[in-house]
Amino acid sequence: MKCLDGSNNVKVYNLTAEKTQPEWAKKKKKKKLKANSEDLLQDFVMPDVSNCIKLSPNGEYLMACGTYKPVMKCYDLSELSVKFERGMDYEVIRLEILSDDYSKIAYLQEYRYVELHGQGGRIHRLRIPKFGRDLCLHQPSADLYIAASGLTLNKHHGLLTMGTDDGILQCWDPRDRSKAGVLDCGKHMAEYANSLDEEIRSRKDLRITSLEYSGPHTLAVGNYTGQILMYDIRCQSPYLIRDHHNRSPIQALHFHSSGNVFSMAPNVLKIWDKNNGEAVTSIEGDAPFNDMAVVPGTGLAFFAAEDKNMKAYFIPSLGPAPAWCGHLDAMTEEMEEDAEATVAAQYDDYTFVTEGELLELGLKDLVGTSMLRASMHGYYINNALYNKAKRLAVPVKPINVIKQKLKETIAEENKIKLKQKEKEGVVNKEVLQAVGDEFKEEILDERISRLFRDQRFARDPELAKRLDRSGGAGIKMKEAFKKRKREIEREEQEFQNEPEDAGEVSDADSILDAIDDSAPRSESEEDEEREQQKQKLFRNKPRRF
Repeated sequence: MKCLDGSNNVKVYNLTAEKTQPEWAKKKKKKKLKANSEDLLQDFVMPDVSNCIKLSPNGEYLMACGTYKPVMKCYDLSELSVKFERGMDYEVIRLEILSDDYSKIAYLQEYRYVELHGQGGRIHRLRIPKFGRDLCLHQPSADLYIAASGLTLNKHHGLLTMGTDDGILQCWDPRDRSKAGVLDCGKHMAEYANSLDEEIRSRKDLRITSLEYSGPHTLAVGNYTGQILMYDIRCQSPYLIRDHHNRSPIQALHFHSSGNVFSMAPNVLKIWDKNNGEAVTSIEGDAPFNDMAVVPGTGLAFFAAEDKNMKAYFIPSLGPAPAWCGHLDAMTEEMEEDAEATVAAQYDDYTFVTEGELLELGLKDLVGTSMLRASMHGYYINNALYNKAKRLAVPVKPINVIKQKLKETIAEENKIKLKQKEKEGVVNKEVLQAVGDEFKEEILDERISRLFRDQRFARDPELAKRLDRSGGAGIKMKEAFKKRKREIEREEQEFQNEPEDAGEVSDADSILDAIDDSAPRSESEEDEEREQQKQKLFRNKPRRF
């Protein structure tokens, strides 16, 4: 996975990129390497080249066909691996998925063959009269249409649209098998070429090579010379013409959910706004593109190319990664944080050195051998050999190790001291402010000053909140005690203020009367004993809490 320098500062990530190596290193015979663990899909390769690639309607499977030998692979995207692989008799030109998954597929092959496959393999093979270039399925009638040029079907109103070699666009209604309309795109191509002082060399330049609908009315038409004509099919002329300026045929078109158009030519993919044609970014592959499949609603696209490795690109600005490979978002964020990820300072396995550096490393004797490769004013050398020579040229001395260890120890002690100073900040500031200015910190006793320096004596501001959450039991008990004390004082006050001639007879009076009746005594003794009994009774009276 590598970040490419996309145009307009748009990040483009190549998910199938290989290590960067010099051309002379690529030409060497290499040993068979293990599969790259960073590949998005397991075994995402073909024997020689890949011809076509398509995503299933339910978005769970990816089908790709290649050669040579002719082969078809089905990838289970949820497992990021190959579900099955099937050999073919002839090279596949186009494929059409007839069901939501991989269970029914139609293949348009060389030598005018069409094959229908099920889960177990080939069901039927037939041969068509002329060489086919494209095919599509009309689901309401279950008809499979095969064309000799560009062909597409609008899912909204069911019109079958075909492009011809002379630039004529025809729309057919499959319900009554009649022609619904004709649009002369070749005329508009010629007018556009004249406005640029370019001449149409032959009728071949007017050929329509790709078609794609967006909604019921918007139609994109790609031609052989690299222009895309944007039509509203209710009008006779295009509202926008987008030119690749490379005179290469437009092989595939796609309307993205972000409002942009993907237009693919063999040498470049361009992404631009469908309303005004303003460029968003472009991708130039290291091999010519043959076909394209874009995952709807995301920034991920797959490409079949003239290479055994199929391509996958991710553009985060156009949409997130699919749910089955959500790890791509995290990987791209990490690469954006690393500034070196976007700059290739050197080749992955080789380092460039000058003659002076070779002399310092003691590798001057290797000049002329296969271990060095002359290039410009220096040489390329393998990274492993370069690092080993660098370690041997600068031996490690014991005194250097001691100095380094001493520096590390001092740095560690300084960190500890800084942490201690940070911890010794002033604490309990509100208490120190409440004491007043006359109670200065300089005259505080050492034991008292620790209350304002040591973090262990810091007051907990959350203590009151915790007491409130616990119900404030201590505070409630104090308030209940004070309330009961006030009640007792009020009762004693009422007793003292009670008149002596009250009609009610108290318990104390009844007891004293019983004493009087039991034994005759003198008046002074009786009064004194009566007073003592009163005091004893009130002193032993139980209190209610």
